[in-house]
Amino acid sequence: MQIITNNTTNQVLKHIKTVANQLSRQGHINITNEIIWYLESLNLITRSMLYTGTSQLTDEIKHIIHNFYLLKQQDFSLQSIMNQANFYGRDFYINRNVLIPRPETETIITFLKSKQFTSGLEIGVGSGIISITLRLENIVHSMTATDISQEALDVCNKNIQSFNISNIQLFRHDILNETIKKQYDIIISNPPYISLKDYKKLPNYIKKHEPSKALTDYNDGLTFYKRFIPIIKQNLKKDGLFICEIGLPSTYALIKKIFLNQGYDIQMIQDLNKDPRILIITQND
Repeated sequence: MQIITNNTTNQVLKHIKTVANQLSRQGHINITNEIIWYLESLNLITRSMLYTGTSQLTDEIKHIIHNFYLLKQQDFSLQSIMNQANFYGRDFYINRNVLIPRPETETIITFLKSKQFTSGLEIGVGSGIISITLRLENIVHSMTATDISQEALDVCNKNIQSFNISNIQLFRHDILNETIKKQYDIIISNPPYISLKDYKKLPNYIKKHEPSKALTDYNDGLTFYKRFIPIIKQNLKKDGLFICEIGLPSTYALIKKIFLNQGYDIQMIQDLNKDPRILIITQND
């Protein structure tokens, strides 16, 4: 069946595509869809409205699209513009004080989906996507979540309130220089694993709009993995599980060596791209 659109609808689509083409020539991709998603998030249109003749090219829509254009020129990602990112099928609030969730991190939840733990610790909670999802999926009964950044903890708390969940305790903590006294059934971290050398090569939309201290250790990218050794010994219960994410596949051998030198057996889970992504250690002592 042929869908017939009226001139009003075509004006909206034409304007979206005109702006999208300008941005595409500057190297941006998938812009038509991003503009539509952005307008939908603001409840200004729906995709179906574009093809049923019920949307109008108002001054407000023109203004919003123009602002979108200006922000993309400043290397904002769609998630940064919307202050929202999806993780494991749920939308989380984000801002420039936390990382934008990556799909690869969902590998952690997928691996743990069939397991249950009483107590958990997340080191570097950021926006809270991991701890909150573990609670919502009933994988961990009670989470303790730390971060060195109070601004990140504020974002996490906003997401906790948004999902109306309990049993997540937040506190500010410098894991590299401070200790934690309690022991937990599971410890999880997605640490700053990018070396300073590789950080400098990241695209501007990451360097400009995501916190550097959540991405790099300003060293060789291995600082936090070395710090995890005493944390596992002191804070992980017997038969407990330690899980952390790793970055570039090229660093896997170096990270693996850190833990093997301490006598730990490790398990590695690949992400959907078949790259080593999640390192797992069971506390046997």
